[in-house]
Amino acid sequence: MARLIPENSGAIRSRVIKQTGPRTAQGKAASSRNALKNGLRSTEIVIPGENPKAFNDLLQDIRGDLDPVGPVEAELVDHIVSCMWRLRRARHIEISIYHFECAEQVRRAEEYGMVPVTDRTATGRQYRAGAGAIETLLRYETKFERSMYRAMDRLKELQSARIADLEPIDVSAEMEDTSR
Repeated sequence: MARLIPENSGAIRSRVIKQTGPRTAQGKAASSRNALKNGLRSTEIVIPGENPKAFNDLLQDIRGDLDPVGPVEAELVDHIVSCMWRLRRARHIEISIYHFECAEQVRRAEEYGMVPVTDRTATGRQYRAGAGAIETLLRYETKFERSMYRAMDRLKELQSARIADLEPIDVSAEMEDTSR
């Protein structure tokens, strides 16, 4: 294990202090995406490379279908749409892993003069090669689905309660009971 030599510590410290990171707005925007790998845990719902219009279309369609009233219901609908969007992203990633691994199997077979890869062997090898990534994706998919369904259930509860409060009460039946 390397130890910090006292003579070098001042030089190292001065270099670290001089490193202030990106200074321009463009540099800061670029560095904010440094850790973006698959976007499943991103704070941004629509990540670079995705179509913001498609997201907005989905959002408007779901808002139209679920008809939220008030900020709490609107927030739940937004959360549902966010989960749906991330589930779509996870499925696209899974397909990309499959295609990448299949292409790798074909490339390796050609490179080493092996028997051409069939669809079945490519699928098996792909699953074995990408198993860790696929397991991770399945965990994310499960997380998003559970979160989406919880939000849907909560929205349904709120909307049912709101609708029950808005239904007119039959006052004539109550008046008959009190007149006796």
